[in-house]
Amino acid sequence: MSGLSPQTSFERLTAVARSFSYGSMPLTVTPVVVLALWLVVFVGMTRATLTLFRFIGQTARQWVVSHHSAGRGGVVGLTLVLLATLLSHTRSSNNLVTGEVGHESESQQLGSDAGSRPSRYPEVGSGGRDHADTRDVRRLLPALTSTGLAVGLTGHIQRQRAELLKDAPTSATLRRPSAATLSTAVALFERARVNSETLTQDHQSSRTRNLVIPLGADHDQLVSLTVAPGETVSIDSHASESDDVLRHIINTLALAPWNPPTSIIAHGFQRTDAVVDRSIVYARDAEHAARQALDVRSRCRDRNVVIVTREFSDAFAELLSQGIMVISSIIPSGAVHRVVRKPQFWEVGSTKQRFEPYGLSAGETATLNEAVQEMTQLIDFATNYMRGVAPWQVTSGTSWHTMVRILGPVHAVRHDQQEVTFRKSKSLELLCWLALHRERPTVSGARTALWDLDVRDATFHNVLSELRRGLSAAGLSNAAGRVNRQRLFLDRRIITDGEVLRNALASTEQMEASQSLAELRAALSLVNGLPFMTSNYVWADAEGFTSTLVWLTSSAVRRAAEHATKLGDREGMHDIAAAGLRLFPGEEEFLVMKSRANAGCGGSRLSTTR
Repeated sequence: MSGLSPQTSFERLTAVARSFSYGSMPLTVTPVVVLALWLVVFVGMTRATLTLFRFIGQTARQWVVSHHSAGRGGVVGLTLVLLATLLSHTRSSNNLVTGEVGHESESQQLGSDAGSRPSRYPEVGSGGRDHADTRDVRRLLPALTSTGLAVGLTGHIQRQRAELLKDAPTSATLRRPSAATLSTAVALFERARVNSETLTQDHQSSRTRNLVIPLGADHDQLVSLTVAPGETVSIDSHASESDDVLRHIINTLALAPWNPPTSIIAHGFQRTDAVVDRSIVYARDAEHAARQALDVRSRCRDRNVVIVTREFSDAFAELLSQGIMVISSIIPSGAVHRVVRKPQFWEVGSTKQRFEPYGLSAGETATLNEAVQEMTQLIDFATNYMRGVAPWQVTSGTSWHTMVRILGPVHAVRHDQQEVTFRKSKSLELLCWLALHRERPTVSGARTALWDLDVRDATFHNVLSELRRGLSAAGLSNAAGRVNRQRLFLDRRIITDGEVLRNALASTEQMEASQSLAELRAALSLVNGLPFMTSNYVWADAEGFTSTLVWLTSSAVRRAAEHATKLGDREGMHDIAAAGLRLFPGEEEFLVMKSRANAGCGGSRLSTTR
């Protein structure tokens, strides 16, 4: 039966079987016999297959033993080799079939893989980074790991916001950042919050004129360089990498809060290379940079002067005796500090300390610059924003049900002062977020704000369900939830004490003094501390809610103090000063108010002078 198909062979076999007889009874092939024959064939084939796999396994084990290397041995090593071979074969086959399309797809895949490496820089000779995706916040994270940059930027943003709000009308508010900017802002403020206190205290403890320049990190340890006046720093690497390191140094020197006052002369860089254009002079050429540095030195003897340049010039060597620092790529000889790019790592030449460098690409600089600009804009508060919010009534009854208290430790209370509780802390945070985003709350916006990374749908659903359960237990059924897959809603009977404070400021502008003072005192009685105290809601800082609420509270305290002074209300002045001190304990302005309230002026009217 050699060469015949199994079906043909089996039919001939059964035909022969039928031709035989046993006695007077012919032999009949039943279905049972057919199944038995097929079972024999199956068992035989299975045994042959197992024998083959056993032979392959023995051969593979022998190969692994003879080619074992650290971290790639055993079955894992064999699997990786086989997968690499298979992928290579598949990629080659696809390229043969698809031609140019295949080559393009492979290039895109390689670019994606390079962007996901844990190391910011590839090995020498492997090519530069693809900057096409630098606007993605995930590509910004390496830049934001620089604590000096993060702390400096957040400090600049807060100062700019305070300046904008200082003389703004009570109807003004800070512009809400877009979804893309919010991702960057949350990452920025989170990084600044984590390490700002300890790091800045360590650096500020030194009162010398030396500059502390963070270079990068060795695992969780910061690697920095201390540069004295008149010293030079050489960044020894090829241009595509040294530019990023130098750009980071320029921005860190301009922003880091721990360094003494410093003037930066940037040679070979443009204004677009700075996130915040402060204390930076841009030079046309090396001679111009040298003249600018000497000019600053002659005018400000106590101020540090640093030239940061893409290319070292002999004109800079003469400046060192004047105490001017020079940071450059590849100084041929005589550099005091050398930062060297090795094949697998970076190294500080004098200490041989290895590290992963901080860097700032041109694309990352542009993204951070746009984020800063967007987070420091003032817009007029929409007059119809409060239409869907129940009013705050001081004198008679109330039309609200639940108040989210954010002027101090965050919590929620009913109108009868009974606390609204939730089993998940994220549910309270989601309630707070919804109460501050009434105009158009979206699922994607909430997820971006409340979670550092993308959160599972099930997790968000559980947080939202617990929010609904807690509100329902407090007497508000169906008070929060989804309108559709993307839109969320919150019951208008849920308000915040921040809204109460803003409404009080707006409504009392046209009131007579005594009525205005009563309204403001009632609103200020809700202040229990700094906004969002102890909650660490990074999105509240990133979106400007914290700055806005501090400004509103301070404005209410000052206006109420004016009315109390005019009316000679010592008790009112005392309560107002207490609210200010709950916001900023030890603040001199509010301590003066308290002393004026305690001292009075003849027991009837308060003095308007300090």
